[in-house]
Amino acid sequence: MFGSNTVFVLGAGTSREYGFPTAREMVDAIVTIVQDDITSGKHLQKFKELFGPDIQQTADEFVTHLRSQGLPIDLWLEQKGNQQYGPLGKYLIAKALMRGEEESNLLSFV
Repeated sequence: MFGSNTVFVLGAGTSREYGFPTAREMVDAIVTIVQDDITSGKHLQKFKELFGPDIQQTADEFVTHLRSQGLPIDLWLEQKGNQQYGPLGKYLIAKALMRGEEESNLLSFV
């Protein structure tokens, strides 16, 4: 079909059909993870080991600032003043994507 190497660049919403979140849904998924895993205390000790003893306060601030600016998580983390949330933000992005992997319809056509 193609005579040379070809790269397709697809928008972030392309994977939505397969159970992965859009940018807006990613923020909601991250807020849910923070509420389920940190605020509830479900995995609080592990989060303290990974991100320090003030993780509950950090997570609350993270959610408040993230929601108030209305940006996709990756752009928000790059903004000046938000870099301190980098490790936590990356962890939460990965966890949200892993949830999509678990629920993915990627191979439903097979």
